[in-house]
Amino acid sequence: VLELEGWRALPISLQRSTIRESVQRLRRTLRDITFVQVESAVQVARDGTTGAQSTLPQGLMLMVGYNELTIGRPDAVRVVRDWPFLAAGSEPVPVGLPGRTPLPESTWQLEIRAMSRADLPPGWESNEDPWRAFVDADQVGDPVWLRTRQPGDRFHPLGMGGRVVKLSDFFTNRKIPHSLRDQLPLLTDGRGIVWVCGQRIDHRARIRNATEAIWLLRLARRGAS
Repeated sequence: VLELEGWRALPISLQRSTIRESVQRLRRTLRDITFVQVESAVQVARDGTTGAQSTLPQGLMLMVGYNELTIGRPDAVRVVRDWPFLAAGSEPVPVGLPGRTPLPESTWQLEIRAMSRADLPPGWESNEDPWRAFVDADQVGDPVWLRTRQPGDRFHPLGMGGRVVKLSDFFTNRKIPHSLRDQLPLLTDGRGIVWVCGQRIDHRARIRNATEAIWLLRLARRGAS
């Protein structure tokens, strides 16, 4: 496991060397590992978003986490260490509006906090934190749940003019690994998906010019400020 921000700050030569060193430590040899394979893994590790992966020789895989790079057997890295996940097929988790909801079998929690339009931080539209979202509170019904995907799930990804897409197609377009799709939390209400956590809110939940009441949605480790 490599610390992602520190690894990305390394010169390219050391990025390649750490990948090769990781393979050697796990397999005690660099046999069958080529420059092309190392370069492909480096590119994924350098530019990939959370969940991106690259196949390495001798049955190994590299996967990009939220704060870490993990290299190991595919079955060992399937769950990203820093991913706020739900167990595949688990029961929906009731969510308080507002409130904090711990994710079962995880160190993460969902926090929902009420705010006004005047409270929106500078640059909120670009929102570089994938585990944070701002939604129109009047467009989110109560009760609300966190759940994993279900057959036939569809939603209206923000930025697509309200067009409906299959959740499976959205995952494919976003290059979300199949191994993670069944664990990614979805925030839902009685009308459907509100937020594909870490990815996109639904078009109906967007902040409009007339929006006054806002929910701040934030997934974070328990105890994080």
